[in-house]
Amino acid sequence: MKYIIITGGSGGIGSQITRALLRANYHVIVIGRSQNNFDLMSLRVINNQNLSFYKLDISDNNLVNTFYNDLNKIDGDIFALINAAGVQSPIGKFINLDYNDWIINLSNNFLGTVNMIRGFFSINENKNHRKIINFSGGGSTSSRPNFSAYAVSKTAIVKFTEILADEIADQNIDINAIAPGAVNTNMLDEVLAAKSLAGEEYALARKRKKSGGVSPKKAVDLCQFLLSEDANGVTGKLISAIWDDYRDSNFLTRLKTDPEFCCLRRIDSHNFDSVK
Repeated sequence: MKYIIITGGSGGIGSQITRALLRANYHVIVIGRSQNNFDLMSLRVINNQNLSFYKLDISDNNLVNTFYNDLNKIDGDIFALINAAGVQSPIGKFINLDYNDWIINLSNNFLGTVNMIRGFFSINENKNHRKIINFSGGGSTSSRPNFSAYAVSKTAIVKFTEILADEIADQNIDINAIAPGAVNTNMLDEVLAAKSLAGEEYALARKRKKSGGVSPKKAVDLCQFLLSEDANGVTGKLISAIWDDYRDSNFLTRLKTDPEFCCLRRIDSHNFDSVK
């Protein structure tokens, strides 16, 4: 049986991905901090005999190493890692934020992702194809005032994804970042609670609360595609679950062959046509 590790796998989008992976007959190892959230989710899923939970603070590299040491005892194929865990706070203007809160965000979002990927490499030295999927987020491709820590951490993940893809090009591991879109999760509730600290996003969040936001199914579908054999060779990319027609043959060919496509770049008159 193929095993897939997913951080944040009992959260808003993560729980939807977990359910889809179980329906596809993977064994899913959910990484999280809340046993209660996992227990509530596991009661509502099929194939929960293929579901396991590991309580873990991914920002602690020593604890992550212990997890992977334990994982080495599993008699199975560790096929993929999905890094879906993330924290959004602190919210507000950077100059007014508590420095420690800012560092905690980067430690969880960026360094937590780094820790999980380092461990994944340590148990995947065979020749079988492997997959890593990282989550981008709001602010990674445009400015996001009042959410500086979150935006910076997600931008770092995108660039880290591209660099790693180049460094491990000979290791038969595809690594990509996905942009799930504005899905209504507990992060939306944090924005609503922050009110004026969130700036213009507060009014947008109120509208999203009423409209329902982007369906998490779009992120689920993109994850399933990237795990498929059709996506073998797609690596180092930032792919939007909303805007990108990644199943189109021409789009897919460009994903696999154009090193500049779906990556973070400076738009200028030297490398690209100037934007008017």
